[in-house]
Amino acid sequence: MTSKRPTTPPELDPTVSPYKRRSYNLLAMLALVALAGIAAYILLERYYNPAATDGDPERARFELDAQVKSLQPVTAALEEHYLARQDWPETLTELNLEPGMLEDFASLRLGSHGELRFNGSEALGSYQSGSLVLAPQGVPGAPDFAWQCRGEGIGQAYLPDYCQAGD
Repeated sequence: MTSKRPTTPPELDPTVSPYKRRSYNLLAMLALVALAGIAAYILLERYYNPAATDGDPERARFELDAQVKSLQPVTAALEEHYLARQDWPETLTELNLEPGMLEDFASLRLGSHGELRFNGSEALGSYQSGSLVLAPQGVPGAPDFAWQCRGEGIGQAYLPDYCQAGD
């Protein structure tokens, strides 16, 4: 009758050649390096590839539409300023808006010729650094005056319909 000896791991078994022990350790190390490489690839791709981290287009359109609509008092103040002075203001503080009105729009900036720019929301995913621009088209007070919306650095799928190219 043969008795079973308890098995010991190769790295502890004195009967196993040191070369086999090293190869076992080398294979374990290679597997670990391969897994770390795959994880790094996935993380870097999500960081550098906008398509990999796109947010929720439907939510983004809804949020940007709400932000554009909430800017109506600001666009109205810009129009009034232009009609009174025949020139666009250089800063938003010149508009004499209600206190706290601009606090809701921390990223709101006034560009040249009355353009309003603001950054998007978290729903934009990797496009968060893009800007939504409201630009006056025509002369305030004229029948054909309108505010044109466009995205800069934001994918078309994330913009409200009236902000997409070709509108």
